[in-house]
Amino acid sequence: MQTVDRCRDILSVITDLISFVTGSPKRLHWFKAFQEEEESVSLVKFCPTRWTLKASSLRSVLKNYRPLILFLQEVASERRESSAKASGLAKALSKFQTYFMLKLMELVFSRLETVSSAQQKRSLMLDEAKRMIKAARESISELRHSFPHFWAEGLAKASELESEEPSIPASKKTPRRYDDVSGGHVFHSTEDLYRHLYNVVDTVLSSLDDRYLADTWQHIINIEQFLARRADATYVSQFYGSDFQTERLKLHRDMLLDIARQRNENRRSEPLKTFFRCSGWRKEST
Repeated sequence: MQTVDRCRDILSVITDLISFVTGSPKRLHWFKAFQEEEESVSLVKFCPTRWTLKASSLRSVLKNYRPLILFLQEVASERRESSAKASGLAKALSKFQTYFMLKLMELVFSRLETVSSAQQKRSLMLDEAKRMIKAARESISELRHSFPHFWAEGLAKASELESEEPSIPASKKTPRRYDDVSGGHVFHSTEDLYRHLYNVVDTVLSSLDDRYLADTWQHIINIEQFLARRADATYVSQFYGSDFQTERLKLHRDMLLDIARQRNENRRSEPLKTFFRCSGWRKEST
């Protein structure tokens, strides 16, 4: 749970950061001068309710990481009302943990971005969505074995950005009245600490499993297959028993599909009717 809280805190910092830069036309113009030196991309606002915008937003911050630090440091050095805010954001970006968690979340969100976009299509079938989610889960699961490489890349990037070295937070002394209570876990190295933070990948996998329960998912797929006339009524009849009359249910299913198809054909012909009506076209009598 502590790892999830740290992700939440980093996302809060990123949201404030993007709002700070883009919320003022003057600051945004000022920031673009730093972008030109680094050939960076535009910042994308972070939207907490739209998955398709999360990865692109985090990615835009990563690609602008150095220009952002330089920009914030310069704003902080000026005597302005926004200097204190800029100073706090600059210190946050200069921490190794900020870059580490930001890069980790970008890796996770980017693997879910394609699935999130595809799931918004009206024509998507549930069995296809299930395959997409399975592929995304397998891709995220592969990250569990990539910590050594991820850690080495993080250290190299921290050196390039001249950010703070990773460190272990000082342990808090337990009050005397709580001497009988065992203290928190003690990490013996910074790598152990960040390996623990990296376990947020397991939290994501667990959340996916809880959200897409295999039995429930398969049940809905079976119902959809029957409704789309891709499967017979065997599963539906066995599951619902005497609640439905099989032949009557199939008849109503077929009627529904015929009505839907007819409505779709009528909808497709509407633009043509409108075009001919507006263009003054009339059928010549023979």
